[in-house]
Amino acid sequence: MKKIFISIIAILAFVNVNAQFKVSAEFRPRFEFRSGYKDVMLDSLYPAYFVSQRSRINFDIVKEQYEARLSVQDVRVWGDEAAGTSIGSIGIYEAWFKLYFLQNFSLKAGRQTLIYDDENLLSNSNWGQKALKHDALLLGYKKDNFLGDFAFSLNNTSEKSVGSEYPTTYPKMMSFLYLKKTVNDNFYISAIALANAYQKDKSPNTIYVTGTYGAYSVYDSKKLLLKFYGYYQNGSNVKGKKVSAFLLTGEAGIKTPKLEFSVGAEYVSGNNVFNTNADYQAVEHNFELVYNSKHKFNGYIDYFTNIPKATSFAGLIDIYPRIVLNINDKAKFSTDYHYFMQANPIADALDPTKEANKFLAHEVDFVFDYKFNKSTALQIGYLFILPSETMLSIKKIDTGMEKFSQFAYVMLTFKPEFFNSENK
Repeated sequence: MKKIFISIIAILAFVNVNAQFKVSAEFRPRFEFRSGYKDVMLDSLYPAYFVSQRSRINFDIVKEQYEARLSVQDVRVWGDEAAGTSIGSIGIYEAWFKLYFLQNFSLKAGRQTLIYDDENLLSNSNWGQKALKHDALLLGYKKDNFLGDFAFSLNNTSEKSVGSEYPTTYPKMMSFLYLKKTVNDNFYISAIALANAYQKDKSPNTIYVTGTYGAYSVYDSKKLLLKFYGYYQNGSNVKGKKVSAFLLTGEAGIKTPKLEFSVGAEYVSGNNVFNTNADYQAVEHNFELVYNSKHKFNGYIDYFTNIPKATSFAGLIDIYPRIVLNINDKAKFSTDYHYFMQANPIADALDPTKEANKFLAHEVDFVFDYKFNKSTALQIGYLFILPSETMLSIKKIDTGMEKFSQFAYVMLTFKPEFFNSENK
């Protein structure tokens, strides 16, 4: 803690009149009522309810030749420390510097967020109170309407004298090349090639690399939304098995000042147990999503944050109409419906020679947003899901043991700006 404040004082000491310096914060308490969040609620269990909170303070310096940010955060559940005690839980969320050179190039190094397109491949996963960050090097190029980023990350658990083992649950190395062309104010296209490298369990000198390649396009105007993207994966997964998988998403919508309506569909590939071809079975067809915003996609009740596990490795189809009512400049109300089904059949629990029904669940999400001012926002959500017999079978729950699965939350976000040198 003392080191953090010494660093802050050092930053303040070196700020000069030619640099913009800003101090801001974020306080985000969230009350949650969980009675079926992430998993089917059983009749024998009781709901959970609690308040979690994210507290951040951000220090930003911007100068013509460079930028830098230090973001310190504390994440806790109210009451996780007994009254009168103090357990340190403060950590570094962001700590990076960015240098500008050769007119159009930049180099950003340190702990940072990587957010691209609609966050289904690279995201800061902002719903989670801790959120997602990367220790990475990012080389950027930007000129006119073209942007290019190349990133590289090398992960270790500590400074070691020998060996370089890293947990196999997360990539040892990550790199990507991202290219984006902005056609006009409403339309842009992008392409990405991303590699995740995993060490083999108990054999760290063996590296398995999963490659992801794809393109993204979106047209978003005041009257129309059109979005389509697709990604393909190959290489080897963390277990060394060959991979051939894909993800496809499309969405179209119309907008008026008061009402927005859209329909989208997502297809995430998986394995077909009824395809007995030896070459097919030797390949993994489940698409791997490591850094995406899991809460943002496939329903807010978060049953499909791990799609292979939730679908018995069969893949997922999500069809989702959405209605947004813009009440006024400060308030809006949205309703999402999700129809979930498996991309491939699985064996019926009672007769393994037959295919089980591929339908998984209906989900309905209601969300109300209210913006008090530029610093303060309120969000209230109520979500429920109706699982099918197939989903209950996957989760090994007998019909009749479940009860109505629902989730509700109230989240208040306050982002004050304490100091800005430009406002002197």
